[in-house]
Amino acid sequence: MKKYLENKAEIEREFYAPKHKQLKIAALAVISAVIAAELAMLFLFDYISLRTRLFIQGCAGVGAAVFVILAAIWAYRVYSEVLRKRYDK
Repeated sequence: MKKYLENKAEIEREFYAPKHKQLKIAALAVISAVIAAELAMLFLFDYISLRTRLFIQGCAGVGAAVFVILAAIWAYRVYSEVLRKRYDK
């Protein structure tokens, strides 16, 4: 159990390291924009045309895909750094 907690603490330190902060902020900005677009469409549903609604939904889908890609890159960088530190000893 002690080894598990040490590994978890090491991974958490890497997740919150300043060098990974830009990618995390970019991912959060993208998903925030997607959520804002979806909420705007929800409240303005009766006032916008079908074409505009489809465009917003398409942009939200692309934004969600970009978020998943950014989050995967962020996780890959963190775990590769943790493994590199672990096996370079």
